[in-house]
Amino acid sequence: MPGLTVLSVLHDGKVGDPIASDVAVLSPDGMQTLKHGVRVGDTLPNPVRIEVPAGSDDTVVVGPTGQPGTVALKGEADTTFALSGTHVLVVQKTGTAEFDDPQASFRVTGGQLDVADSGDPTYSVDVTATHVTVTCTQGTIEVRRDVNSAATSSGTRPIAIMVATRVDQLAPTGTSSITYQVHGSSATASVDVAGDEAAANRGETNGEYNLAMRFENGDGVAQDYSAALHWLTLAAQKGNANAQDAIGVLYFSGKGVVQDGSAAQHWFQLSAAQGNVDAEVNLGSIYTGLHGVSADYAAALHWEELAAAQGSRSAACGIGYLYEHGLGVARDYAAAMHWYQLSAAQGYGYAYYSLGVMYERGEGMAAPDYATALRWFERGVAQGNAWDDAGIADLYYHGYGVPRDVATAIRWLLPAAASGTRAAQCTVGSYYQFGEHDLADALHWYTLSAQQGFGYCQYLLGLLYENGRGIARDYAQALHWFQLGAAQNNPFDELGLGDLFEHGFGVSQDYATALHWYQLAAAQGVSDAQAAVERLQQRLHQPP
Repeated sequence: MPGLTVLSVLHDGKVGDPIASDVAVLSPDGMQTLKHGVRVGDTLPNPVRIEVPAGSDDTVVVGPTGQPGTVALKGEADTTFALSGTHVLVVQKTGTAEFDDPQASFRVTGGQLDVADSGDPTYSVDVTATHVTVTCTQGTIEVRRDVNSAATSSGTRPIAIMVATRVDQLAPTGTSSITYQVHGSSATASVDVAGDEAAANRGETNGEYNLAMRFENGDGVAQDYSAALHWLTLAAQKGNANAQDAIGVLYFSGKGVVQDGSAAQHWFQLSAAQGNVDAEVNLGSIYTGLHGVSADYAAALHWEELAAAQGSRSAACGIGYLYEHGLGVARDYAAAMHWYQLSAAQGYGYAYYSLGVMYERGEGMAAPDYATALRWFERGVAQGNAWDDAGIADLYYHGYGVPRDVATAIRWLLPAAASGTRAAQCTVGSYYQFGEHDLADALHWYTLSAQQGFGYCQYLLGLLYENGRGIARDYAQALHWFQLGAAQNNPFDELGLGDLFEHGFGVSQDYATALHWYQLAAAQGVSDAQAAVERLQQRLHQPP
């Protein structure tokens, strides 16, 4: 079985390396102390136990080394839970409760569960505070947690979809621990892969699609996006709508292929023409102007409405977003709230967050209603939606309806940031920079987010390098990050490039080039860029 690697460590809510001298990594029998002090990058035995003493406020993020497999968490009662796919586990000491029930210390996190069926399947869904289990006894169903993660169940094959975050609640006195064990094969590897291979080799469309999904998800076979695309293409050419949508997802996400929004749009269109609800949702998303596709909000609304008519809760939420922001339709806060509430009634986590934001901002209301915003965010947290954690963090950061508490805001976001969510990493970085005035930790989180391609965080990181804040001034690095963000049409990175060229910071001073970048940013509504355009037009004697 693969080993374990320490991905991140925190001490008293801040990045610490090592975490603390009195945190011991213990051997599986719990008797032998292997070392004191946990450092990022440490490789650990598998299984291993990490013990956090009472009175500390430490967080350790541990993930499987190399190829992801199934992660089993064994608590004090030896209760086992499985994780499939690429996940990390977060253990955070809260000191709020006795650790006497391992199952009670779990909460569902991440995206919501969507079940799409074909034919006339018979299946059951069991949802608890700890996990979701879907069992199909007839036909075929597809279970998705997000656009990049899917698994298929045929016959009597069960699928267990587990959470990626555990909060280990420790008693105020004494110690407690959690044991990690990573197995090399996935939870569904015991299913007969040969059956799918045989069906695919016979040219059966469903077999081609099922085998492709195995290759895409590393389900019983080594993950291989090229092989996945091969089998998906064969099925898609025969008109399989699921395969067409899946190819679109590969091009949309850039997995195994060069990211290509136009190609993704093409395959989504073919699938949606057959009424595939997932493809309709994906088309609605891509028409908002993603990955080089020209924004067409009327088309986005059209496809979202078709998907919502088929019961898609994510599409209902998408329609709410268009009405809230007046994209393709006249801004209508009442209509936005209607669609968000419809989506939330179906348990869609992001809809809880969207409703919370509307109440926080007071959109369509006489004044903000922070208490109601908090209630919506709390409902989303109970559903495991990380965006709602961010909503509560925002309330604490600004002191909206609660006492302002930057440290508490950071604690709400740390699990999502530590597990790799780039938006959370960027926000945590901004809290450290502007709330705690801690540029070292801000730089750490900005870098993690920017390395994942988050455009606004690439701008914030570029600014640190341009201004020499928290790090030596480095215009080449500033240029590098601004260019990456501008390649995604991020207006703030365009603003940053304009500033470099206007003042000749690390580049030859070039007012014409500066004006070009400022105009691009100004066209997206950045007020500082609009003022810069006027300034440079006067300098260059150009008409406005």
